Amino acid sequence: MPGRLHVAEGHDHHPLEAGWWCAAAPPGAIADPAALDAAPLAWTPAAVPGTAAAALADAGVWRLDGPERRFDADDWWFRTTFDAPPAEGDGDGDGNGDGGWWLCLDGVA
Repeated sequence: MPGRLHVAEGHDHHPLEAGWWCAAAPPGAIADPAALDAAPLAWTPAAVPGTAAAALADAGVWRLDGPERRFDADDWWFRTTFDAPPAEGDGDGDGNGDGGWWLCLDGVA
């Protein structure tokens, strides 16, 4: 799916800095976010910005001087929840009535 660039000038900015969790899954095991709740994943609290390695280290389940862990060998999922008022109208002007909310992630690797 190709990305689209949108300028967000004049919009409210609400950083989502708390309440993040991360979990590893075998590559390709989870097709989309809708499948996360049914997947038997071990969710770990995660600080953002941050990494999966930092989250596991902070939780005491992995150490840099411990057994080797190939973090790139897994798919990593990060999730959080947040409250937002209902969106109204057609936020991007494309006529499909998709509301007025954009979730922008800065620096996702």
